[in-house]
Amino acid sequence: MALNILPNGNIGLQSDQVTFIHLSAFSASGAMVPNPSGDVDTVAATGTFAASLAFSVGVMPAGSSDAGDPAVVCTPLVLESDVGNAGGNIGLTITDSAGLTQTVTKLFDIVPDVAAVSVGLDTTNSAVTSQPPPAAAGP
Repeated sequence: MALNILPNGNIGLQSDQVTFIHLSAFSASGAMVPNPSGDVDTVAATGTFAASLAFSVGVMPAGSSDAGDPAVVCTPLVLESDVGNAGGNIGLTITDSAGLTQTVTKLFDIVPDVAAVSVGLDTTNSAVTSQPPPAAAGP
């Protein structure tokens, strides 16, 4: 599953979902490689609104293409923290016990779930136009 990249370039995490992002090691050429043996990563949220998002190290869930592999687990702690309420821009710091340097520099925002799940009438928004009166009297 691709991450939701917002117009401001931040990664948008839906507030009603826990997101798992594959945690990988990379060679100097940028190729994904196995982590060094015994390597341990820790993660932390940074920035003014760091308390809005919990990061932890876990594993990719069952059903994902790489189930059981290391992952950063992103758990929103608020309904919204983005440009809509002057929040967001939450950073992620990865500390690696083998001394690998962090390559991720993306920021995160928490967005409400805006996926359509039903259809209906918006009775607060309507308009009228004129028509000739109907000829039929009705029931």
